[in-house]
Amino acid sequence: MGPEVLPPVTALHRSRLGTGVAALGILAVLLSAAAAPPAVRAPFVLLTMLLLPGFPLAARLRVDLPTLIAIDICASLAIEGALALVMVDTSLWHPRVVGLALASFGVGGTFVTLTGIRHAEARHLQ
Repeated sequence: MGPEVLPPVTALHRSRLGTGVAALGILAVLLSAAAAPPAVRAPFVLLTMLLLPGFPLAARLRVDLPTLIAIDICASLAIEGALALVMVDTSLWHPRVVGLALASFGVGGTFVTLTGIRHAEARHLQ
């Protein structure tokens, strides 16, 4: 017997996952803007950093769920690492501003990607 092959994530699952990731990003931005205590804010910001920036890129792939999450985390860390390198090279160290901009673009990109996925699936069903 060969290894178990997991089914690809359906558009519905990607949509639900993306909506949850976007809601997590919005919650992290609100907690940061409200200057919530670090013990409350940190878990949400950490999860947002790990999932949100890479989701618009990873959501288009037709892979199983564990692979989708792994690609999402790797893409998110790569994007954040590149932005941190740019901040260090330019001597413009503003992590809160970059974090808020990244969360805003991540939420917007996630909704654009999910709309595209839903539209493609609706066209496929006709």
